[in-house]
Formats: sequence, structure tokens, C-alpha cells
Amino acid sequence: RQRLQVYQFPDAIGRMGRYLSGGVAIQVVFNAFAREAPSPTGDEFRRYASQIAMGVEMGDALRELADRAGLIEYRFFVTALIVQARSGGRLSDTLDSLGSMIRKRIALRERGVALSSEARASAMVLAGLPFLLQIALFFMNRDYSTTLFIDSMGRSLLVIGVVMLIVGFFVMRGIIRKTLS
Repeated sequence: RQRLQVYQFPDAIGRMGRYLSGGVAIQVVFNAFAREAPSPTGDEFRRYASQIAMGVEMGDALRELADRAGLIEYRFFVTALIVQARSGGRLSDTLDSLGSMIRKRIALRERGVALSSEARASAMVLAGLPFLLQIALFFMNRDYSTTLFIDSMGRSLLVIGVVMLIVGFFVMRGIIRKTLS
């Protein structure tokens, strides 16, 4: 849901900016967008519009919108709207800049995923290699490979090896995820 919201949000902001540059009032823009936007972004703006209709202040409703979404992009949006409401200026230009920035963030994140695909593939190969080698060793020299399962020292080494393999896999996975966030 959040991923879909992030991908829909730059277009939503751009559409809002175009409405505003046409001279439409901000609340009319939000109401129109709440009706027209696809789910899940439209759902969030419908909740916002219903809160405004019930008399909730714009800043409070916007902050709640950002809290519900749980995305940094929505927080940027809310901050831009609140600052713009206090200071004045062309909100459509601010929304265009924000939409452009969010598109660049999405592109950068996707580039990071593409660049880390080699590391993910290496992690999978390294995790599967010991099992494949054990199978190959079993067919080449059964007595040698079954020592890991029959002998008590072999079982201990097998358990230690599997634990180290699992720990190494999760460490590599953590490093990859950390580079993407």
C-alpha cells in the first residue's frame, strides 16, 4: 500500500499544482482530487476532505494525513503546504518542485535496487554453494561426505557450519538492506 502511494504521489502533486495554477482554490482542489484519485492515495485524501467537512483545521487534518500515510514524502507535502499557507507565494510552483523531488527520490531508490541486485545474487549463490558442494561430494565419495552425519564430531561441525551460514546470510541481507534505505 505504501509503495503504491509513493508511486502515485508525484502525479497527484503535479495534478494539484496544475489545478492551483488554473486559479482553483486549495480546498476545491483537495475535494476534486479526493474524488478522482486512485486508491490508496485517493482514500487518504477522501479522509482528509471528510475531516475538513467536519470542521477540523487544515493544518491538523494535513498532519493526520501524513501520520496515517507514514511516508516521508507526505510529510514533505504537509510541511510545504503549511509553510506556504503561512508565508504566501505560488503554491503550484512549490508542488511542482516537490513532485520533481519525489520522482528523483523514487528513481534513486530504484537505481539502488538495480545496483544491489549483484550483491543479492552473490548472497544467494554463497548461501546455496555449501549444499550443492555437499551433494556433489556425496556422489563423488560417499564415505567422506557421510562422516558429517555419522560421526559425532562431524555432526558438531555440520551444526556449526549451518549456524555460521545462516548468520552470514542474515548479515549479508542486512548490509544489502542498509545500503538501500
